[in-house]
Amino acid sequence: MSVTTHNVPAPDDGEPLPIAEVARRTGLPLRLRDTGMSIADMQAFAQLRRKGDSSVKERLDLLSRHRDDVRARIRELRTKLRSIDKKGHLLRGPAQVKRWHGALLAGLLIGLGGCASEQPAAITSPTTSASAPGQAVHTGFSSPTGLAFGRDGTAYVSNWSGGTVERITPDGKRSTLAEVPSPSGVAVDEGGNVYVASYSGDVIYRVTPAGERREFATGFQTPAGISFDSKGNLLVCNRASDEILRVTPAGEVSRVTGGLNTPVGVIEGPAGDLYVANYVGGVVSRITTDGKVTAFSDDFDGLGVGMALDGSGRLYATDRSGGQIKRVERDGSTVPVMSGLSSPVALAMDPKGVLHAATWGDGALYRVTV
Repeated sequence: MSVTTHNVPAPDDGEPLPIAEVARRTGLPLRLRDTGMSIADMQAFAQLRRKGDSSVKERLDLLSRHRDDVRARIRELRTKLRSIDKKGHLLRGPAQVKRWHGALLAGLLIGLGGCASEQPAAITSPTTSASAPGQAVHTGFSSPTGLAFGRDGTAYVSNWSGGTVERITPDGKRSTLAEVPSPSGVAVDEGGNVYVASYSGDVIYRVTPAGERREFATGFQTPAGISFDSKGNLLVCNRASDEILRVTPAGEVSRVTGGLNTPVGVIEGPAGDLYVANYVGGVVSRITTDGKVTAFSDDFDGLGVGMALDGSGRLYATDRSGGQIKRVERDGSTVPVMSGLSSPVALAMDPKGVLHAATWGDGALYRVTV
């Protein structure tokens, strides 16, 4: 399926263009039937449109309600997909399930009006055990995707849309450490060097504390989340190839395992097992030290890059589509610890044991109460 993009020319005075003028300049048909909107709502929208630009807010409200309805249907279908996967693994085996799962998910989302390309909105969980986000610690990020802390408590945040890695010192001073094309995962070694995955460049960069950037390893396929294992090797989610790769301190790359489902986050547990966040299917996989891959937890609407461990070895992960941070218990069940976030993607524990999350939707950094 091809996707057509449109460059909308901005008016000279910087004021927003009327909707009719946007349609005229871009040639967009703006057909509501393509969104899956009901006939009654389309008729109501048409009546509002006849009022001109004075009805823009009302039309946006109608679209927002329709968008919420579509996302509710998507969440319901994701739950059904997980049940299909479980049955499919029994009947077909993991390899066959992987081949048809992606196509099935894409078909369902396209049938709901093409919402698969939009960024997920935050969904507030009905649970009462999870805390609300509260006031953001820092704001103004551009699609933050990766988060890591140095031993001194300095935070490093990857600005996906901004093409930068931001540094925030313990006293709150913020600066740009380095420019990196489409930075995704970040990790910090014992010497304070920052490692950054360039999603679009297929490269892992090493950035010194002074901001000097050099290529550390190359040849990846859309690398996403990264983290260090207990031996000082860098673990890399090779998103496009469904693999986890290991990079030695010397930059030598080897394969840990494959056959995953769009891996975006990885972390090593206390016993040496690896835990992987699979974006498609909302499943956390566990890779044991002997290389066996199993589904550990499937209680997520859509996992993000961030994964973290507390001092007791308990696992935390971002439910990006669900707007939550969840703790994963040892039996694979989950407990929401924070709800109402706007597409949380990044997650990391600071040296004092405080959990932090960065949200794609509102470009902010929050402390997470666990």
